Amino acid sequence: MRNVADDIGTSHAVGDLVDQALAIDDFEDDHEYWTLVQRLQELGSSATYGAALLLCKSDDHARRRLACHLLGRMTWNRPEERDEALAVLEDRAFSESHIQVLQAALIALGQLGDPRGLDAVIVRAEHPSPDVRLAVASSLPSLVGDPPQPKALEVLRALMNDPVVAVRDWATFGLGSQLDIDDDPTRAALIERLTDRDPVTNGEALVGLARRHDRRALDAVLEHLRHFLIGSYVVDAAHELADPRALPLLLELRDQDEVFGINPGRLDRAIESCRGMAPPTPVESDHPVVP
Repeated sequence: MRNVADDIGTSHAVGDLVDQALAIDDFEDDHEYWTLVQRLQELGSSATYGAALLLCKSDDHARRRLACHLLGRMTWNRPEERDEALAVLEDRAFSESHIQVLQAALIALGQLGDPRGLDAVIVRAEHPSPDVRLAVASSLPSLVGDPPQPKALEVLRALMNDPVVAVRDWATFGLGSQLDIDDDPTRAALIERLTDRDPVTNGEALVGLARRHDRRALDAVLEHLRHFLIGSYVVDAAHELADPRALPLLLELRDQDEVFGINPGRLDRAIESCRGMAPPTPVESDHPVVP
């Protein structure tokens, strides 16, 4: 059987890594697959880049998918290849019919972080596949531009109402924590998600409001602390608010932190912030990252 190196005329080192990645069927949860992708990305060679471009034109969806997994992170800081990679990924995003490849192309556009790729992403925001909508939600924050494009923000807010929990979660995380936009529509969208049935989504909304020092976030934090409805999001929101009214409840929580499993470092940081002894610093999110 001909390997990829023979098929596309690239170096055998690159070809062997590509062949190993393509041999893995269940790629999503396979650590080995993502290790191979990372090794190919880190090579950063013209052979790797050339292989990715040619794989993207293949009739085989697994090859196209791997190409998209490579192109976003491999070219974001390489101006000489960035424009071509952007055009290739946009073409895949607009024309691709295979769900896995389309998802990979949208995520790669987000990793590339070039606002010129925005249109190719938002056009898929109402796709019937939740995996595709999830890719849109996770990619949009890095493509909104400066100043932010209103259409991008409108789509992100709409995805915060998606019927699928993961999509709502990523959209809420994106608007609430990844972006610094503070206007009435943003706050209204975050308020709406405070009652989300998914605890992660409403937690992300709470932190997002707290980052904007919205009084309604303080009310929610105090309510959660008084009734011991505790989670890392509540503590992080208290840290962001830096309001002394939360201090007695946080101190009470510290005496029982083992009961609730709160990270002591995060709790101490929130206490110091509410004491006014340390300014709030950006919270390190527990949110998963896109491969």
